[in-house]
Amino acid sequence: MSVIGLRELKFDRESELESILIGNPRLVEEGLSIIDTQVMTNNGRLDILGLDNGNALVVIELKIEESDDMLWQTLDYYDWVSRNIDSIKRMYPDFAIDYNQTPRLMLIAPGFSDTIKRRAVYLEPSVELQEYKYLAAGDGRGMLISPVSLPSAPGDEMPESRNTPEKLVEYITNKESRELCQQVIERVKSIGASIQVLSRKYHIAFYIKGSRFVSLSPRREFFWLGTYIGEEWKSTKIETEEDFDNISEEVKISFRKLEGNLALGQVKEHEIKEQEAEEELSPGNDGRG
Repeated sequence: MSVIGLRELKFDRESELESILIGNPRLVEEGLSIIDTQVMTNNGRLDILGLDNGNALVVIELKIEESDDMLWQTLDYYDWVSRNIDSIKRMYPDFAIDYNQTPRLMLIAPGFSDTIKRRAVYLEPSVELQEYKYLAAGDGRGMLISPVSLPSAPGDEMPESRNTPEKLVEYITNKESRELCQQVIERVKSIGASIQVLSRKYHIAFYIKGSRFVSLSPRREFFWLGTYIGEEWKSTKIETEEDFDNISEEVKISFRKLEGNLALGQVKEHEIKEQEAEEELSPGNDGRG
């Protein structure tokens, strides 16, 4: 079997990245629509104003290099959008925007520093960090965009949530994906009697004695499943039963390893939680994605 080598490419200008995403918004998220680009605000030009398939506004900032400044810049744009809803209504009357939903905030870049990841944990509205890879295979070009896992804030231990697992699952609008999500929850729960299933603000968490080993984050058309393997979290997009079957053994290994370490007293109470994925896998700041 022949294998084609992949090369990672870099953009010379942000406009090149923007052009690709304008023509292919589903690379960012299934069902995403582009309302406008380079929207003039009081603090500069907002790269992309989008609309998800739940009709929530999405404020998107693009960078082709890591930059800690992009977080504050994006917050300025988000503030402008939040304060100018009436103007947006007049500017874009042809879009079925649900103004009762809180706008989402998204940053897309080739990578993010630990500083941004730590700061993002404390932000309200929550921010979605998405990393891209621009690849070449022969004469072809391709792009992968995936969510970034965030650490948990200190003391963020199994908090109560106004959401329930059932409400979070209902956020998925695709009927087949919603039913699959319910099945996956039951399959994960069946791995061990000691597993607790709790709802966080934006996702469903599976715990063993206070330590999380799996998280499930709903999107409109699918869901992300985060597993703790080795020393880091791995995020997998689940659209079909086969997708989950392919990682089901990883889920079991994660459970057995953590359960064993807990039995031996090798896991500190906060050890796993400090590496929890807050979402990057988090949908929008109102629990939507």
